[in-house]
Amino acid sequence: QRKKIEPSKCPRFHSNKRNRTSKKNPAMVPLQPYLGGVTAEQLWPLNNVVMGVWVLLAVAPTARITTVVTRIVALMYAVLYIWTLPLQLARGAFPPPVDGDMFALKNINAFFEMGPATVYPAWVHYLCFDMWVGWWIAQDAAGLGIPRIATLPCLFFTLMLGPTGLFLYAMLRSIYSNFLLPDKPKVA
Repeated sequence: QRKKIEPSKCPRFHSNKRNRTSKKNPAMVPLQPYLGGVTAEQLWPLNNVVMGVWVLLAVAPTARITTVVTRIVALMYAVLYIWTLPLQLARGAFPPPVDGDMFALKNINAFFEMGPATVYPAWVHYLCFDMWVGWWIAQDAAGLGIPRIATLPCLFFTLMLGPTGLFLYAMLRSIYSNFLLPDKPKVA
């Protein structure tokens, strides 16, 4: 029989409430502003810009506008990342590593439990790199002559599951370059 936990004693209950600290992680300040007094919640709508880039990658991967917009948006996300994450590091918003290993799963988990001010830069990191990989897939496939329709699943999975899309494209690239495009040079 499961033991019922009171909400007041559950660390998740505290970490999801605004302006409350977690008993597990007392350093959490979810709405701590970045430079200029902007919070992660105020910046969050900027994440939707990436969807326009993914549409361009799907419908016009070789168009100059796609390259220009992708680069501008990637740089915008890079600036957001640089603006948000190091500021949190400088403020000491991250918990000290347990057992001195900052890459231990429990320490990475503690990082994500810190609240929106630390989760936001991590999410921007994913958006920026997944978009850049999607741009590379679209450009590389066009250069090799791989039909756009064949790359659409790879782009979708890169958007949704990052490395899965990259893996699918690597397989697709290998099949096309080694078996289906005999006039092209063989690639690994």
